[in-house]
Amino acid sequence: MTGFGNNTPEGFKLPEQTFSFDTLENHFLTPSDIGHASHNNAYTQTRYSSSDSVSGSGCESTSDTTVSATVTVRRNKPIPRKGHTKSRRGCYTCKRRRVKCSEKLPECDNCTRIGLICEYPEPPNPSALSPMILQQNPTSLAPVFTMEDLRFFHHFLIAAYPPLPVQAHSVWDNVAALSHGYDYLVHAMLGLAASHLSLVTSSPSSFCSSRSSGSQAALSHRIKSISLLNRSLSTPCSSPAEGDARFASILILAFQARCLPDGMTEFLSMIRLCSVIAGAGENSIFKDLAERGYLDSMRKMTAKTKAEELSRKGFMLEPEQERLVDGFLASLGRLRVRILETGRRNEDGEEEGMRILEGLEDAAKTTKVSPAEAFRELTSLYSHMIRASNADFAFITDPANYRAQILILHFFLMEHALGDLSLGAFRSRFGFRRKVCFAWLNEVTTRLPKTTEYAELIEWPLEFGQKFLIPRESI
Repeated sequence: MTGFGNNTPEGFKLPEQTFSFDTLENHFLTPSDIGHASHNNAYTQTRYSSSDSVSGSGCESTSDTTVSATVTVRRNKPIPRKGHTKSRRGCYTCKRRRVKCSEKLPECDNCTRIGLICEYPEPPNPSALSPMILQQNPTSLAPVFTMEDLRFFHHFLIAAYPPLPVQAHSVWDNVAALSHGYDYLVHAMLGLAASHLSLVTSSPSSFCSSRSSGSQAALSHRIKSISLLNRSLSTPCSSPAEGDARFASILILAFQARCLPDGMTEFLSMIRLCSVIAGAGENSIFKDLAERGYLDSMRKMTAKTKAEELSRKGFMLEPEQERLVDGFLASLGRLRVRILETGRRNEDGEEEGMRILEGLEDAAKTTKVSPAEAFRELTSLYSHMIRASNADFAFITDPANYRAQILILHFFLMEHALGDLSLGAFRSRFGFRRKVCFAWLNEVTTRLPKTTEYAELIEWPLEFGQKFLIPRESI
């Protein structure tokens, strides 16, 4: 077999063509044109004849010269089958048939074309996926807040911040500026705002049953705040700002309890805790809210009403208000008898209860002369409960101590009634108390044993609730 080197005859061109089986069949090549090779399935020994003279440098030829060339024609490699992206949400029928599903709803194209039943798996539940998303980054400790939390934060700044200190909105502006550095403070603010928003937007019945939309969010933030605050209180305070953040959180949690349908005794516990933490330094923004400062705040709120009363000659209650006070005193008289009957069994605890009862009686009698002064006397009873020993405080706030629960209920109902008479322009900052008092009355009444004794003791609170706490449209 003769091959061509570098001395290719001038004018000769070697055809370079690669054939596949399909190409060969299409061109009808015969065995005389192509010799079959037995190696690598290649076709070789294609002969080309020329009768012309071929001349070239270093090459001699005649007219009878036969030129033979070897052309190797290789079979094309098979084109791989084009794959497709696996369908993760395709129908069951396409999965069984192992074909790509168009995922078209309600029926995919394949099932529609063939006439098969198209059935898709159930879509994943987004709420079930959200915990998985949070767990993908377990090392992240940054708190996650929602758009609803932004709404709560805004509501806190404009409406839900605690009414104390009096006329000190700037104090809570400063607290908001601190919140970015203390998670327990942020959650306390959001919890109070959620509770307050739920309180002012829900009906009395839905509020009492905690079915309002913001109640779950409020409790969630409250639990987080208390947990984080307890962790913080286990270490010494590192700066005045941290001290203010701690006190602000406790005060906010206390007023959130005042917005909860079952927060009556919890509110007292949080106020008591405020007095423990209230040893604020001279640079604290809450230095005026010590125990004495709270009473001074009450005097500021009632000063204008007191001046109006003094300007009148011969101040008198209206007949309905007079009957309200007389009914209150009669109810306290019945409660006194029951407390004295059992006083020997728990002398210390009952003694604290008697001090509160006597303070309520004095405030009720003062109401006939000056509701503003009566309101001041009533608020001073907070000091008795704050200074009580741990055993006495636990006794009067025990949910199973029904007489004490009724006594505390009398205190909050009277505070609400005197507040309406005495707070004047500040009344709007305490407007939520009517619905809260109704909820607390309902909660205590529901837990009382169904006996004649407790029916007599709760008679006046129920009458007061029907007349002054339940709005006309909900009766």
